Amino acid sequence: MNEVIKELNTIKGRIPQQTYKTIIGQVRAGDIGGATVGINRLKHKLAREEAAHGKK
Repeated sequence: MNEVIKELNTIKGRIPQQTYKTIIGQVRAGDIGGATVGINRLKHKLAREEAAHGKK
């Protein structure tokens, strides 16, 4: 559980506040799997955006 929150906090400044709150809610409700999937999707999306900006 703490690992998931630590991982989420590493991208906290780059995601919408409501998205952060949603994933924290999933963790508190015990849906660690769902929270992990959401974090992985966000990380993938952020990586694609960074790659796109780097090509310009």
